[in-house]
Amino acid sequence: MQSFLRHLSVLSLLLIFGFACQGVTTSTAGSKSGPERNGLDRQVRVFVTETGSEITLGEMIVRLASHEAVFLGETHLDEVTHSVEEKVYEGLLGLTNDQVVLALEMFERDVQPVVDDYIQGRIDETAFLAAARPWGNYRTGYRGMIELARARRSPVVAANTPISVRRAMAFGGAEAFHTLPAEQRAFLPPELLPNTDRYWERFARVVRGHGHAGMAQDTEAMLYSTQSLWDNTMGWSCAEALEAHPEHVVLHVNGGFHTAWRDGTVLQLLTRRPQTDVATVQISSVSDLSGLEADDLDPGYADFHVFTERRGRGLQDGDYAVHVPREAEYRLHLPAAAHPGTRVPLLIWLPSDGLTAADGLALWREEIGSDAAIAVLDSPFPQIEENLRRGGRWYWDETFARDVGAMSFVIDRIARTIPRDYPVDAERIVVAGEGTGATVVALTSWYSDDIARTIAAAPSRFTKLAEQGLPDPPQEIDGVQRTILVTESDRAFWEGEVEAWRSVGRPSQLEIVDSTESALERLRNQVRTALGLASTAPAGGGTPLQLTLPVDTTLGRQWARREAWRLHRDGRPVSFAPRDPETESESSERRVLALRGEAGVPDEAAAFGPETFAEGRHLPLAPGAFGGTTVVVIPAGASAADREAWSLLAEEDVLKKRSRFHSLRVAFESDGPSLPEVLAALREGGRRNVLIVPAAFCASAETMRSLRAAVGTDIDEMTLAWSPGLGADL
Repeated sequence: MQSFLRHLSVLSLLLIFGFACQGVTTSTAGSKSGPERNGLDRQVRVFVTETGSEITLGEMIVRLASHEAVFLGETHLDEVTHSVEEKVYEGLLGLTNDQVVLALEMFERDVQPVVDDYIQGRIDETAFLAAARPWGNYRTGYRGMIELARARRSPVVAANTPISVRRAMAFGGAEAFHTLPAEQRAFLPPELLPNTDRYWERFARVVRGHGHAGMAQDTEAMLYSTQSLWDNTMGWSCAEALEAHPEHVVLHVNGGFHTAWRDGTVLQLLTRRPQTDVATVQISSVSDLSGLEADDLDPGYADFHVFTERRGRGLQDGDYAVHVPREAEYRLHLPAAAHPGTRVPLLIWLPSDGLTAADGLALWREEIGSDAAIAVLDSPFPQIEENLRRGGRWYWDETFARDVGAMSFVIDRIARTIPRDYPVDAERIVVAGEGTGATVVALTSWYSDDIARTIAAAPSRFTKLAEQGLPDPPQEIDGVQRTILVTESDRAFWEGEVEAWRSVGRPSQLEIVDSTESALERLRNQVRTALGLASTAPAGGGTPLQLTLPVDTTLGRQWARREAWRLHRDGRPVSFAPRDPETESESSERRVLALRGEAGVPDEAAAFGPETFAEGRHLPLAPGAFGGTTVVVIPAGASAADREAWSLLAEEDVLKKRSRFHSLRVAFESDGPSLPEVLAALREGGRRNVLIVPAAFCASAETMRSLRAAVGTDIDEMTLAWSPGLGADL
């Protein structure tokens, strides 16, 4: 769980920093509609970090009331967080007889007169919002505290550096600071004081990839940076408030990065006013309060760590959001030998974009299914692929950190759930993936200390990794084994990433391979070893077999890989590659994974024909709860004998042998009932649920689009699904 908290911390800080440094669009639309106030204690858990003891929110407020200054470090957009802040403010007012000064990062010092006028009732809210430049999430985030201060006539301090000053200082350094006009200089402290090296190291880790990391190595430049201006100005504002309002508690609300580890704004106050009695609170939003473990808190992170139930988000980039429970689906295979007295190892597998959990499960069940449990995750974002098949993707570039962060929680939950419910050895779990799935595995393994063994094979779409913040170095030795298999063309990027993560105590083994297929073959061997399974290396000798595909597609490779791994397991020397007659070895036996009639494949070279499906096996079933019809489209190049054989299979309706709710029909690209004609007949017969699949091992996207165009648009009364070939079950 330590890794869970660190992961949460880094992702939260990324959101905090990005929101604060880029500014917030002002908006007055909407009204505050946060979570219900009653039962707030059920939406939070509060820990004293030094002891790990858990207390109530009310008990924390009582303890805070004895301090001179209290810093609330928040994630700016979380609804329950803002409810906690309002509750803390209200509680302190009650305990101190209204002797509380509310100081806010969210207002800048040049609007202090406007804030004072509103708090004292001299102007109305419309005038206040028009002049005070509130953050875009003001109504859902901070309005409650401001209205409470107005009702009590309690002072509010606009604590931050004005945007006009930040613009004047941009890239100007010390010279710009010392030459500011007097009216702007008045909004800054007389002297800028440095933050600690640890603070800037942490800053560099969080903002790497965003053009700021290099600056963090230049102490002089960082002293005059926006980040330093904010910390200095907010710390100075708090010091001024304490002097102006003796016997008051100053409650400062800011982004969590500014006060974590008592650095930043806290340090700036204590440097100016060393005797101040300070308490710090960090508030973190989580999706699962019950999964927290008090023993894993970082004592120095804050005096109190408040975790809030993630329920909703305030205004950001024009959007609001609510958080709702969502299933993360996966498929699970248990070997027949698994029983309560025998615990088997577990592989958690993430396939690449475009592939499904069913694809991944079929692949690994062929390889290790008799010896290990296999859990294959479905990607969270379904989409229709170019080949018209339903696939999915793991993340979007715009929301990369959030999407991958969510998957890390899913992986952690699956790794905990399966050994609890099934005879699986929790000490022998391997998390692995390929393509984009491998990218998710790599980042998840770097953030987590809980996954003992991870393998990422040929990661793809990985450039957003370089923008992700680095967590703080672990407090103890990291025993995780991480392996990343990449091709030579990707070496430079991954060497840089591996070195960056090694610098924060998360080493990885980088292995260079000559192709994606080599990466997956090496991964296959490493997975077996990590799971404690015997090697399946061919005994040697005999003529090597070369499997080839007439059309090279990601899905076709996935289906073909199953056959290659099966033969390999059975001791046959085998390789798999796209078909290339010019480079095929004369010393190899070749098998073309194709059906007879496929374009460009001689009948004698094709591995399959209609006889393969005589018993209804290997034919895909139409999806749907109440069955449906599978329509196999026979290519124009099929021989007369094969055309007749396919027609006979349809007449016998061989799918009925497998399911009385499914049936088979065939359509022909030439010289027979066409696909539109077959669909029209099905519709007239009251059949609406149809799967269309060409008689090919795995057809190209162009072939599938051609079939889709042939169907036309008159299909509103039908539900059509598509599969690019019959190779999935061969």
